Amino acid sequence: MSETFLEALKRREKEFGEFSDRSLDVSELDLGVRFSEFLREALGIPGREDVECILASSNGIREQHILESIFPESVSTLDLSDNRLYRLPRTVLGLHDLKELNLANNNREENLLIDTLCDSEFPKLVSLDISGNFIHALPENFPKAFPRLRSLTAARNKLTSLPATFGKIELEELFLSGNPLGPQLPTVIAELGSLKSLGLASCQIEQLDEELANLEQLKSLALMMNDFGDFPTIVIRLKSLRRLDLSRTGLKQIPEEISELTCLEEIYIAGNELKELPVTMGTMASLKKLDISNNGSVIAIPPGFAELRLEHLAYDSAIEASPASANEREAKMSVAQYYRNRRIMKPFSCSII
Repeated sequence: MSETFLEALKRREKEFGEFSDRSLDVSELDLGVRFSEFLREALGIPGREDVECILASSNGIREQHILESIFPESVSTLDLSDNRLYRLPRTVLGLHDLKELNLANNNREENLLIDTLCDSEFPKLVSLDISGNFIHALPENFPKAFPRLRSLTAARNKLTSLPATFGKIELEELFLSGNPLGPQLPTVIAELGSLKSLGLASCQIEQLDEELANLEQLKSLALMMNDFGDFPTIVIRLKSLRRLDLSRTGLKQIPEEISELTCLEEIYIAGNELKELPVTMGTMASLKKLDISNNGSVIAIPPGFAELRLEHLAYDSAIEASPASANEREAKMSVAQYYRNRRIMKPFSCSII
């Protein structure tokens, strides 16, 4: 006799350790049409009446499967990602105390998820993920529906622009990678003065406007897999940056002014056409991670790099130390040999949404 869904749930919790009574993980159980029935049974377990977190990804759930679901009013986190929802039913739209909502990868065709969301209001929602849903546009009333939103992930959609009202949201994190937003970045992004993390990988962007310098609190900027060719100099004015990814953007050189980013801890410039790095990079004392791999030619490294205390350096062995003075040659190893001896030259991976 096969185990029941509740038995499967109890077995999972036993295998992965004790779960809080405030959390219910029913992900990847392929519940489908049985989701409503199972949810009622699971919430009937003593102590689960006031569950705050429901994780129900990868269950093949469609709209009609949750028409009768009764989500507790106590729910503040709901994960319905990787299902088959075309629109959201009233049972979800009525959860006005939600703080986190994940609807990523629900439909590979055009759907009404974002439209039905914005027909309601979520006054407490701070985190929303609507990635991978073939969304072509965000409604003008988007800020009204999510007045306290701080983190938005809308990657891998079909967005070509953002609504003029978008700047009214006090976002701290915005991830739009994989949307055809280029060749110019939507100007309304420069109005997001509270932004700390911005992900714009593979957005067909060719240039950045000067207004981007308004993002004075920005700490992480991901621009990989765009077609800049020349280094976007406006980046130098983002003085709070700690992490910068310009991998695979067609760069041929890095300006000496890069050293003006005194807070920068991580630089990813892999997969470009670089032949050398500026001498000034050797003075960036805050730098901890550097990726210069896959640049297709020998990259000249300034001697000053031997003074940096890098934790990670990724390269393809195609680097060489720039000519140094006689005293320097006598006093220290070449930069390449220095890092090989420290054994931190292994390639490392890093990704941003």
